[in-house]
Amino acid sequence: MKILRIFLVLTVFLSSAFSHAFWINLSEHTAHKPGHLLVNIGWGHKIPIDDILNSENGSINLEKFQMIDEKGKIFKLYFPEFIAPKPFEEDKNFSIYKADFAFNKISLKDNMLKNTIFESTTKPAFVTQYIDKNGKMRLKQKPLDEIDDVSKVLFALKYQAFAKRYLNYKGKAKPLGHALEIMPKSDMSDLKVGDEVEFEVLFNGEKISLSDKMNEFIRADCENLNQIGGTAYYSFLMDGVAKIRLDKPGQWVISASHDEKVEKDGKLKELFRKTKSVFYMASFSFYVKDR
Repeated sequence: MKILRIFLVLTVFLSSAFSHAFWINLSEHTAHKPGHLLVNIGWGHKIPIDDILNSENGSINLEKFQMIDEKGKIFKLYFPEFIAPKPFEEDKNFSIYKADFAFNKISLKDNMLKNTIFESTTKPAFVTQYIDKNGKMRLKQKPLDEIDDVSKVLFALKYQAFAKRYLNYKGKAKPLGHALEIMPKSDMSDLKVGDEVEFEVLFNGEKISLSDKMNEFIRADCENLNQIGGTAYYSFLMDGVAKIRLDKPGQWVISASHDEKVEKDGKLKELFRKTKSVFYMASFSFYVKDR
């Protein structure tokens, strides 16, 4: 029974981490001049709003959520402290939860912001499955160097997700330094249906290109296509660049993932005593106008 419970916990963690998408929503509102912005975190499967951040179906623990203006000044944005989901009303057919999507309202005092970047990252999450010194199977959400009774490691993973969005950004921005980061090569400031956009994906600052693993690609989801997990477009990173033609108006989310083994003298040697592998996810979201 205990082994089954460990398996179920591991399955829930991995399915949540690997299947849920993480992105930034942004909308402009100008009915009352000079207007305001609404920005929040998207989490789940359906753009733009799908599930709360601490959902019972898979949760996310944010490390930061912030806005960077054109001069490089950082403004912290609100996000909820992580707590385990607990309904405040229940019936035999449903449960009611307080819903927090990390919404922020930015009221403008002058013209619309430009050359602005929004970013969010999750806290690093570790999961380790191992045999202890008494021969029992264990599962802990800790790095290896914080566990004392390891006899044999069965599975050890570090997971982290990164999200980014531009607002009226002209030209090419510098990378923010995320472990996995999607970098647009095209002007993203005024996209319309029919435009073609190009992206690079950086892993620790280096471009990812198609290899024998055949998993170096980006995925493009649009709110008017279907939902994340359903219809989407894919494009391989050929010579480090992937292209997508934008054939629908609305919000788009470009996503990428990357896994890497941790080796003593490898690229991730600083994690050698903490985990056996890493899995990172990144997203870049933007809006496309009708032509």
